[in-house]
Amino acid sequence: MLDTVLKDQLRTLFKDLSQHYTLDAVVSPKHPKRQELEEMLNDLASCSTNIDCRFSDGNGLQFTILQNEKSTRIKFRSTPNGHEFSSLVLAILNCDGKGKNLPSETVIERIKKLNGPIYLTTYVNLSCLACSEIVQALDAITVYSDQINHEIVDGGINKLEVIEKNIMGLPTVFADGDLFLVGRADYLTLIDKLEAKYGTH
Repeated sequence: MLDTVLKDQLRTLFKDLSQHYTLDAVVSPKHPKRQELEEMLNDLASCSTNIDCRFSDGNGLQFTILQNEKSTRIKFRSTPNGHEFSSLVLAILNCDGKGKNLPSETVIERIKKLNGPIYLTTYVNLSCLACSEIVQALDAITVYSDQINHEIVDGGINKLEVIEKNIMGLPTVFADGDLFLVGRADYLTLIDKLEAKYGTH
């Protein structure tokens, strides 16, 4: 599924990974995107001896990034094509301390002081650049606090949820079930909103 050029790029990006990562997928055997997800994750895992993937039968379609068998608290309910493929790659690199566009030290200290637990859910369109920007920012924030959980949901294959939640624009972020954000936001805006909602210690 991934072409040779992209695989070569991924081998370069992943060559210095210091921890082991597992893409732990739970997917319905009948899900129309199962084969596509299997091919994508297997191809990605083939680019590093420090990445593997496993599949279990279940409901829907989702996978979690594990670091040394421990959850990073970053979950995808999507087959991350388009811009979200970059989000997946960057999430692995960020968890390993080798990412880019990370928060400043000041913001990181504020992240660590947030009260939790915090459960964030971001609804995206795979062709939406603004969606990937928010996903990547929230994934990076999640790395710095074991109280934060982030789930990325493809609105295209979870249409019933989009309708039920009356989502009109993407990206849309929910925090513990409450509408939190629609559209773009930088780190300072995100941390301001998180502090306002959850408080700090």
